[in-house]
Amino acid sequence: MGTTGTTNRTGRRRWTRRARAIAAVIGLSLAAASCSALPVTAFTRIPSPDRTADVSGVEWYASPAAGAREVRLALVRAEGEGPHPVVLILPGSDGLHDDYIRLAREFAAQGFDAATGCWFAFPDADDTIRTDCANGPTFDGVSEGSVASVDALVAAALEATGVSADRLAIIGYSRGGGAALLRAARTGARNPIVDISGMVTGQVGGWPSPYPTADVNVVASAGAIQAPTLALHGVDDTIVVPSQTTLLAAALQNAGTSVSVHWYPRANHDLLHHPDTRADVIARSSTWIRQQFA
Repeated sequence: MGTTGTTNRTGRRRWTRRARAIAAVIGLSLAAASCSALPVTAFTRIPSPDRTADVSGVEWYASPAAGAREVRLALVRAEGEGPHPVVLILPGSDGLHDDYIRLAREFAAQGFDAATGCWFAFPDADDTIRTDCANGPTFDGVSEGSVASVDALVAAALEATGVSADRLAIIGYSRGGGAALLRAARTGARNPIVDISGMVTGQVGGWPSPYPTADVNVVASAGAIQAPTLALHGVDDTIVVPSQTTLLAAALQNAGTSVSVHWYPRANHDLLHHPDTRADVIARSSTWIRQQFA
């Protein structure tokens, strides 16, 4: 009888410890899920977000953005002793995905600390290609709201690298180029801008966005842009027609802002992602940015 009682008590204690351990695991899981659904309140290092495969050597950060949202930043550091100049790559309407991480690696190989990130949350919550940026700012195109989002990413890049603001350049693709230029117009920031296939008149042809946007005409505010600009555009672009870059360049020249334009014959919208133009875009952008920092 005593032996049986002792055995029962031992079994109950084991069951109790096991139940507590299970409860603790469940509690931690729920807490983690709860935290991942909330935006950060301060600049912080984070694990690689979901749906990001190309993670080797990439540092990930999250930083607060307007409207109780957050931006996420992926940073690839250049080899060798720094400080290195910084390039911040702004994705277009395709949203942050692994090819932008690869681009950051390629720019890092050019001697830059290269960052890219989410300046908006893509509306497709079930998307399996883009990096998870669920707590990012609302996707609204090249809008007044995008200015604060790009500003938050710039601040995060400066915080992560420790460089001064005059050693950071922005490379924007499609709507990313338009957003970088709109920030320059609204804030007076002079960070050099590489505008690749940039949407700057508020118009998209051939592939209109299925999501509500508030795109503005950046060209109308070109007189307020003081950032030196390199515009790269495909002659056969049917999504952001080449005349947008022509109008932008003319407006910047009239305002006395330094602007250079390079046209790619027989190239369409995807200059940054197409193998026929990608290497030249990286090399040309890198050379021009180094000239701005000389």
